[in-house]
Amino acid sequence: MKRKLRFNIFTSVFLVALVIVSSVLISANAAEKIKLKKKLELPVKASKVLKLSGADSKKVKWSSSDKKIASVSKTGKVKAKSLGTAVITARYKKKDYSCKVTVKSMLIAHRGFSSEYPENTVVAFEEALYKGFDGIECDVWETKSGDLLVNHDPTIDRMTGKKKYIWNLTNKTRKKYPIYYKGENGKNQKTYIPTLSETAETVYVYDGYLLLHIKTKPSKGNTISDKGIKKIIKILDYYELTKRTIIFESGTGNIRRFKNHGIKLGVNYSPKDKASFKKYIKWCDNNSVRNLVIGSMKKLKNIAGEKAVFNYARKFNVDIGIYTVNKKSDFQALSLNGAFFGMSDYYLL
Repeated sequence: MKRKLRFNIFTSVFLVALVIVSSVLISANAAEKIKLKKKLELPVKASKVLKLSGADSKKVKWSSSDKKIASVSKTGKVKAKSLGTAVITARYKKKDYSCKVTVKSMLIAHRGFSSEYPENTVVAFEEALYKGFDGIECDVWETKSGDLLVNHDPTIDRMTGKKKYIWNLTNKTRKKYPIYYKGENGKNQKTYIPTLSETAETVYVYDGYLLLHIKTKPSKGNTISDKGIKKIIKILDYYELTKRTIIFESGTGNIRRFKNHGIKLGVNYSPKDKASFKKYIKWCDNNSVRNLVIGSMKKLKNIAGEKAVFNYARKFNVDIGIYTVNKKSDFQALSLNGAFFGMSDYYLL
């Protein structure tokens, strides 16, 4: 009888201990499951939704240490506003979870990953975005047939070896002129002059940013048709790139015709001195053009020094982008001074 009583007491104590230990382990596991990403890098103007895993999202309160650098919504959507670092905090059940957000300049692949692959081709765009570039830049022409083809020069001989004007091609005839390159296996591969739709689809798939340089035929008065403009807007809408695109040109004749479509606009311009730079910034502000693309670091420094240029542009809410930036040290300097993007043939991150 005593042995049975001792056994029952031992069993009871063991079961109580087991329950206590299990409760502690369950609580510990539950606490471990609630996690927030500790670090996040975002290109300026980009956004990303943070999630506090394991928590009831409706009971999470979000805050930012510096809303001027990165803001956060009630649902955890972080918006990168200006270069710098901010801490995003998620408060849940009286406990804080933090994520350090670094907002950086965008690294844009100049005509795609052009140091490794044939420029302005789908393979150059795919490889750039896969490598880690934030976006790609390309040049688009409206052809006689009304098609939209991507190529830098007015002729295709540099890329294909055939002397043809880009505006005389169509979506179909472009495939008569392949572009050859060496693949990873050392064997010859071929690709083609891409359409704007193919380019936009690639950017969409990789969730990248698109810088679209409008090119025009000189004999047409450097203008693009109304149909061409509508086509470009339709393609960007279809691939959900309206808010991730900058349309720019080397001039001012066409760019204002893209206004009122929610697309960021820019101009490619290299001011000769400080006075002309200030005049152009004011023109951008008056015409809702929010991006000034300056050719080369040397031209940037010649204006008034890097920091002064960016500070003056910021007063008018105009972002500065630079091409072609092929040195890592130059790209780092641009980031420190507040450039929206640096355009490069090389991967500099």
